[in-house]
Amino acid sequence: MSRLPFYLLVGVLLVTGVAVTLYRHIAFEVPWTPGEQRQVWEIEAQVNFVADGGPAKIDLALPTHQQGFRVLTENTASSGYGLSFLDDQGARRAQWAIREATGTQRLYYSVQLLVAPGAKAPPAVPPEVPRDVAWERPYDTAARAIIARSHQRSADPFTFARELVGRFSDDDAGENARLLLTQYPRPELLVRLLNQAGVPARVVNGLMLEDGRRRQSLTPWVQVFENDRSMLIDPVTGEQGRPDNLLLWGAGGQSVLEVEGGSRSQVTFSMIRHNEPAAVAVRNQLAEDTLLNFSIHSLPLEEQSLFKTILLIPIGALVVVLLRVLIGIKTSGTFMPVLIALAFIQTTLFTGLIGFLLVVAVGLVIRSYLSHLNLLLVARVSAVIITVIAIISLFSVLAYRLGLNAGLTITFFPMIILSWTIERMSILWEEEGPKEVLIQGGGSLLTAVLAYLAMNNPWIRHLTFNFLGVQLILMALILNRRNIRYIGRYNDRSRYPLVDDKLKTKLLAQQHGITTPALIGTVTTQFDVKRVAAMVDAHPGFVIKPAKGSGGKGILVIEHHDGDGYIKPSGHRLQREDLERHVSNILSGLYSLGGTPDVALVESLIAFDETLSAYTYEGVPDVRVIVFKGYPVMAMMRLSTAASDGKANLHQGAVGVGLDIASGLALRGVQHDRPRSDHPDTGHDLASLRVPAWDTLLNLAASCYEMTGLGYLGTDMVLDRHHGPMLLELNARPGLAIQMTNGEGLRPRLDLVERQPDGKSVAERVAFAQTHFARRGELQAAS
Repeated sequence: MSRLPFYLLVGVLLVTGVAVTLYRHIAFEVPWTPGEQRQVWEIEAQVNFVADGGPAKIDLALPTHQQGFRVLTENTASSGYGLSFLDDQGARRAQWAIREATGTQRLYYSVQLLVAPGAKAPPAVPPEVPRDVAWERPYDTAARAIIARSHQRSADPFTFARELVGRFSDDDAGENARLLLTQYPRPELLVRLLNQAGVPARVVNGLMLEDGRRRQSLTPWVQVFENDRSMLIDPVTGEQGRPDNLLLWGAGGQSVLEVEGGSRSQVTFSMIRHNEPAAVAVRNQLAEDTLLNFSIHSLPLEEQSLFKTILLIPIGALVVVLLRVLIGIKTSGTFMPVLIALAFIQTTLFTGLIGFLLVVAVGLVIRSYLSHLNLLLVARVSAVIITVIAIISLFSVLAYRLGLNAGLTITFFPMIILSWTIERMSILWEEEGPKEVLIQGGGSLLTAVLAYLAMNNPWIRHLTFNFLGVQLILMALILNRRNIRYIGRYNDRSRYPLVDDKLKTKLLAQQHGITTPALIGTVTTQFDVKRVAAMVDAHPGFVIKPAKGSGGKGILVIEHHDGDGYIKPSGHRLQREDLERHVSNILSGLYSLGGTPDVALVESLIAFDETLSAYTYEGVPDVRVIVFKGYPVMAMMRLSTAASDGKANLHQGAVGVGLDIASGLALRGVQHDRPRSDHPDTGHDLASLRVPAWDTLLNLAASCYEMTGLGYLGTDMVLDRHHGPMLLELNARPGLAIQMTNGEGLRPRLDLVERQPDGKSVAERVAFAQTHFARRGELQAAS
């Protein structure tokens, strides 16, 4: 197969992504950097009410040019409604009307506001002071007392208003203040008191602007006048002056929303901040929508706020791909670190790290107790979820009581993901020990921190939000050529179940006369878990594995058992309850691809060939052969060690030894991605390793091509002292660690096989491989 299709796909993605990005920059003047442009706020008001079934009229106050802000554009969405904009001496309103409306109604008004520090508000006209402010008894006496006392301690209307606010604070509120607050809301009460003292004042409504906030409400402020001057005062704190992020909504103290012909009306606000070129913002030129003008800004603001975060996820995914695939860092869950990084963005890094470690540590302690209850996986994970929620709630309350407001952000952590992380780490602790937990937990935390640093970078946040073409560029960078060129082309997905399900593989092999380990039995339901002990009673040693597992996860090897328990190759003793819990975890999908419900296979323990006993420790060595179009192109043997707990799994610490296709001789040894010339436990020299019955193994591997119909697969085989070569399992997505053990890449061999004609027999394909892929390795050269 030509390399052109893969490179063409990557090229198309890159060119398209770059082209769309450049088009956005040139045609719409979207900046490359976040700091050089003018800030624009987009605010969306959402009006909701329940119509009575007849005519309806809705009036909504609108913002105007004011101090620090200038209105750029306005848009509405109101299907079936007539709309008009009213302007009464600077007080702007939008008025919707419809002849008949029934049920829940929703209207939208959005406005773009340019942040303009030099913008000045039009002169505010003071409201007329009522001649008489009526009070009922005994409120009139309380009002006069508060006014008299505040008047003595003030010098002008502004300080007088500030003193009034102070009278109603929680600490200084006296009996008179508490009495009046039972009758009026605080803003309205302050205006009445000011008016009674002859001070012009009114209640105005403002919106505190915070990037990405949704479903916000207006807050009332008191506007106090003295001659041609005015001042805004916070009715709660008494602070004078206007905050930079306060937008006044409406003018002249008018009501914000009036609805005729409906009930239960409310208005909420969503807002988002972005940058636009200054020239575009000032000229207010909006280009017509075109196919190439893909922009998140065309969505409602509530969705924009969500996408501003969602579009960062591919950046985190790229970090995970680089760390896991290129560097080999282990993580607990493939993309769990990305979700944790998203939580760090909300909590800040230091607070997030402390919160994550506290929740996981406490969760693991509680989970260790739950393991002794022998609960089924679903019940156990449900209990862990509830525990995580309780832990987060407890920490939040404790942080609030201690005045640590940053601790309240711990609620942003994904609770379900945290629960599964705790569950998987607990299982890992039980099966692999604390070292593996520290490796995967530390790798997850390191990946999350690096993903956070990338995703929280202002330039990256700006580029991902404003240029959707960046997503295509990221996809081109993430693509794995092996998956597209070989797996995608030569492996029909409809054939995957034949190898993803070990039970189906075993039955298929038996139909083709291929030997596999003897099947003792299967467990398919939680009800059958209790009969596992009886199933294995007559078998001294056995193996329990998930039918749909991968990477060696979930495989439990029992060397022998007695009346007191089941002994693993490491000597660790398990009880019957441990055995049943492990089977229950398998059935619940804890180890299966995609977490789908699974079947537990119980097989006889393999008695491996004695000639290999010096090269393995407490486990069965197996042979992995990569088969491409029926040709065995590369091979290795995996030798179990104490570090791998008797499992032939390279990720868990087994030794990988590259094998010469022609002879089965050892080429190169690797453990933990580092060269090794001897076995770490037995001390035996790897250079002397030669796999018995090598030609038979190669023929067995090559025949799996016809058996499965898959063109690119990994075959895992063992040598049994009684039954000879046996097929363990097949893999439609074999890993690339075999290249490390051979010290050579796969691609030259795959390219050579691609040029060979189809229709050759198994023997011919094996002979071709032994002729063209023979080589001498590092171990032979050293010896």
